[in-house]
Amino acid sequence: MQAFVDTMNKSGWFGSIIEMGMGVPFQYRFMNYSGVSATIHRTLSPYSKKAQDLNGLRSVSKAGLMTLCRKELIEMIDKEDSPCPFVLGISASHQAPGSRGTSHLWICLLTPLDVSFMHITLDKNVFKQRQDAGNLYADLLPAFILKCLELSPDKEWSEIIEEYKAMGMGQCFRIDVIDTPSFKGTDPLLLVMDKNPVVFEEGRLIRVEDALRKSNRIYRGAFNPPTRTHLALGGDALFEISTGSPWKGDIEPKDMTHRINMLALSGKTVMVGGRLSYFAEFHDMMQWVAPGNYEYIIGGDTFNAVTNDKYVPTAEFLDDFAEGGTGKFLVFCRDGVTINKTEHEAKVVYDYHDTGEYDQTISSTRVRNGELNLCTEDVAVYIGLRSLYADTRF
Repeated sequence: MQAFVDTMNKSGWFGSIIEMGMGVPFQYRFMNYSGVSATIHRTLSPYSKKAQDLNGLRSVSKAGLMTLCRKELIEMIDKEDSPCPFVLGISASHQAPGSRGTSHLWICLLTPLDVSFMHITLDKNVFKQRQDAGNLYADLLPAFILKCLELSPDKEWSEIIEEYKAMGMGQCFRIDVIDTPSFKGTDPLLLVMDKNPVVFEEGRLIRVEDALRKSNRIYRGAFNPPTRTHLALGGDALFEISTGSPWKGDIEPKDMTHRINMLALSGKTVMVGGRLSYFAEFHDMMQWVAPGNYEYIIGGDTFNAVTNDKYVPTAEFLDDFAEGGTGKFLVFCRDGVTINKTEHEAKVVYDYHDTGEYDQTISSTRVRNGELNLCTEDVAVYIGLRSLYADTRF
């Protein structure tokens, strides 16, 4: 452990540790070594009032831990505490033999550019004592951190894993996820909560605030897959995909990953929001995350639903739009769609969205049925090589 502390001190990385459950003993063990104050900014517990005030939540969960890690990193970046800030989140549990559940260790490591995850599960019959499982976790953590921060060769990491397998733990010791540095897996999507969207730019996590500085326009949709028309309508807007809706169900993380990657191939920045089905909920979330004035690109049929009390309690939402000046709709209408007249029309601020000429007959359904030419070439190749849909095999 002392060698790990010395390596971290020389590297310039400086960060915080946030722990819950069985993860807590790691900070005590780590903080006993000399020189650690040059690496650690502070330690936090999600159970503390200070942490819960920062988090905006009154419950402790893995999702809450991830939200807290993100906010802690943003605070360190804003305060410029270090040119190389990081936040380590740890959640662990130990289940005694005969009990329900699985012993596990879950770790996330966030830096300004990358997010890395590791999930380890243990057969509960291997370590009967909590302390023994904790010692294993504490031994693996330094190696994981050095790997993710690229301070040691991958060979060292693989050798450590082989050592545990040689101990006869191959069947009971499993690493489900280790993903770094770019967005290759699905675990960054676990960061998503109803009021904690995540944003991907060129396949990497960036701050929501940074994305919104580039454009205040937001284009919500499923983008399954993104077509040429989607790209033309969205322009330089932030493309937003909610994790699910009561009409179409939840989007599996693997499917969401493909949609993010396809939009990234088209140079689009993507926001993944929680299960916020209605525009009223989504707009409320945006005002909570980053208060401002937003322009929502929206189809005429969706606009009619937004302003219809049959689907959502509309009055307060539209009052906020009109009186607070916090939003505006940019509406585009397919042929045959007209804006419905409602009692709320006077409260709605909207313009017709001029995107120039585009083919109104293009749809994601046609792409899924095999018409890959309706996508950009890069997206068509991405779909075909992976046979994402039944009729799109190369």
